[in-house]
Amino acid sequence: MIKYTNKYTDTSFDIAKCRESAESGSVPAQYQFGQCYADGHGVEQDMTEAVRLYKKAATNINENTGYNGHAGAMRCLADCYANGDGVRKNAKQAAA
Repeated sequence: MIKYTNKYTDTSFDIAKCRESAESGSVPAQYQFGQCYADGHGVEQDMTEAVRLYKKAATNINENTGYNGHAGAMRCLADCYANGDGVRKNAKQAAA
């Protein structure tokens, strides 16, 4: 797994490195890359793709570290379901 921890709001952020890290399975990078799609930062804004990445980060369980998903991704995913951004509005899913 390729780790990339720079936040998308940092001036040193590199979208290509974040994409590579997210695709290699880095949970924090999946969340950051989802944020990029949600905000249109370095990529065309695409809430469907943001939701896909949030879901990956929110549900990723690492057997080596016991990492149980990214809390920020869970919050963003809940917001997407609550507001109908990139997914059908669903209060039950938002609460879950």
